[in-house]
Amino acid sequence: MRRVLGFTLVGLGAFAVVLGLLLRGYLYPTLAKLPLDPANPDPGRPNQQQRASTVLVAEGATYLDRGTGRPVDHRTLTLRVKVAGDLTAPESKVNGDVAVWRTGTTVMDGDTKISVTTVSACLDRHTGMAVADCSRASVTSDDRTTDPAGITGLVDTFPFGTQKKDYPYYDSVILAAVPMRYSGTDTVNGLPVYRFVQDIPPTQAQEVQVPGDLVGGDPSQLVNAHLFYQNRRVVWVEPVSGVIVKDQEDMRETLRGPDNREGAVALAGPFVMTPESVRDLTDQAVTAKRQLLLLSGTGPTVLVLGGLLLALLGVALVAWPRRGRRRTVPARPGGEATTPETTTPEAATPDAAPPVGSSALVRGRDAPPRQWSPPDEVAHTPNP
Repeated sequence: MRRVLGFTLVGLGAFAVVLGLLLRGYLYPTLAKLPLDPANPDPGRPNQQQRASTVLVAEGATYLDRGTGRPVDHRTLTLRVKVAGDLTAPESKVNGDVAVWRTGTTVMDGDTKISVTTVSACLDRHTGMAVADCSRASVTSDDRTTDPAGITGLVDTFPFGTQKKDYPYYDSVILAAVPMRYSGTDTVNGLPVYRFVQDIPPTQAQEVQVPGDLVGGDPSQLVNAHLFYQNRRVVWVEPVSGVIVKDQEDMRETLRGPDNREGAVALAGPFVMTPESVRDLTDQAVTAKRQLLLLSGTGPTVLVLGGLLLALLGVALVAWPRRGRRRTVPARPGGEATTPETTTPEAATPDAAPPVGSSALVRGRDAPPRQWSPPDEVAHTPNP
C-alpha cells in the first residue's frame, strides 16, 4: 500500500511540474496579447483595455478659433481619446499576432470641436510596437491625411512586462516616434507604477494659411504660416500589464510667419486625465496584473515547487526499507511473553530436552507438568 501511494505522489508531482512549466512557457505567451478590439476585449484573456475611452481636461487653456481666426483665452477644454479595433482589416485575425487599432482624439470647447485626429495603426500584439507592413496605416488630422503614415514605436500602449528603460512612442502631430524616457517609480490609487516622460521640442508640424496679423503681418492678407508643436507628455504605466493608468500632456502649438518669428498661439494647455478615467484604468490594470501573475509568476512557482515536494515524498515512500513481521511467543508458566527478533525455527533453542516418554514431549515443551495424584481405591472381591 505504501509503494502504491508513493508512485501516485510521484506521478502527481511530475504532472504539477509539467503544468507549471507550460503555464509560463506556453500559456502566458498565448494569452498575454493585446486585444483585437480594446473596446470589446476577448473574454477570459488578461487583456489591456486602456484608453478605450479616456478624458483629459485643461483649465485656462487657449486655442485658435478657426471660424473667426481669433485666439480664445481662458477656456476649459476637453480632450477625448477613443480606441477601437478595425476588425475588417486583413491583418486582424483571431489567432494572429497583429491587431489594427483606430485611435480618435477630439479636442472640444463645450460642444465646439477644435480639432479631430484619427490614427490607424497595426500593432504587434505581444510588444505593442507598430508593424511596418500595414494596409490601414494612416493619420488624419482635420483636413490633412497622411497615408501611408510610416508609423513606428509604441502606439497608445506599453508592452506586457514593461521594463525600466526608454521606449520609442509615436506622436501623431509630428508623425514620428520620440523617446519616452523612464523617470522612476510611483503609485496611482495605491497601485505601483512606472513613470515615463516624453519631451518634444518645438517642431514644425504643418503649414497653414492664416490672416497676416496672426504672424505679425497685414491683417487683410492671408499668409502661409508654419504650425510649431511642442509637448511634455507624462504617463504612468502598470508594468506587469503595460496599462497606461494616467496621462498628462502640457502641449503648446504656435504659428510662425515667413520670418520665423513666433506669432499667435493655436493651442495651449496642461491636459490632465480626469479622476474617473484614472480610476477605471487602475481597476483594469489590477485585474490584468492578477491574471498575468497567475500565468507567469505565482501559478507556475506554486505548481513547480509543490510538484517537486510531492515527487520527493513519493520517492521516499517507495525507497523506504520494509521491516520484518514480529510475532509474540506464548509465555512459559510463571514467565512473560517474549517477542523474538526472528521467527525461524533455528533461532529457537530449547532450554532442555524432555525425557523420552514423558508427558511433556507429548503435549509440547511449554505445556505445564501434570500433578501426580493417587488412584482411586478399587474394591477387590476375594477369590473364593
